[in-house]
Amino acid sequence: WDLKGRWLNQPVYRLLGGPTRDSVQCYASMLGFNVLDPGQVRDRAAEYKALGYPAQKWFFRHGPMSGHDGMQQNVALVRTLRKTLGDDYDIMLDCWQSFDPIYAIELAERIAEFRPRWLEECVMPDRIDSYRRVKDATSIPLSGAEHEYTSWGFKRFIDAEALDVLQPDIYWAGGLSETLKIAALARAADLMVI
Repeated sequence: WDLKGRWLNQPVYRLLGGPTRDSVQCYASMLGFNVLDPGQVRDRAAEYKALGYPAQKWFFRHGPMSGHDGMQQNVALVRTLRKTLGDDYDIMLDCWQSFDPIYAIELAERIAEFRPRWLEECVMPDRIDSYRRVKDATSIPLSGAEHEYTSWGFKRFIDAEALDVLQPDIYWAGGLSETLKIAALARAADLMVI
């Protein structure tokens, strides 16, 4: 795509049909914040909201092996975020592919009242049936498949109705051409692509 754009002296976005909007919203990925003390979470969340980010994605630090205390800390993180950021602010939560369906479902039940925008990669990426189990048990949208390759891999998630938001990684998925195919499949299934 880059070579074709250079040869035609056109930006790639124009080769793809031109701009469809003047700006694109982005969210703050809070990956670098290891310490999840409620006071620090509150301060950092408020800081990034004040910087103008319309949404934030936070990462759970506890999974099934952390027991009841870890579950409580995960719930406390989401509660703190919602209380700090208000009701009209998107919060996304990444599970690091580290939960099993039972844990993911229990966590989803406990945090549903805080209305997260999505739960990301709540189980291992190849466990499409597990994603479907979780999706059937919660009203929280599920996102994932960033570790999937090609439109054929994404089609498996689409056919299983296992995700609400598809997240192809443009490099892993097979480049821009393949990502465009994934986006077309998602559009036909009324799914969001991030």
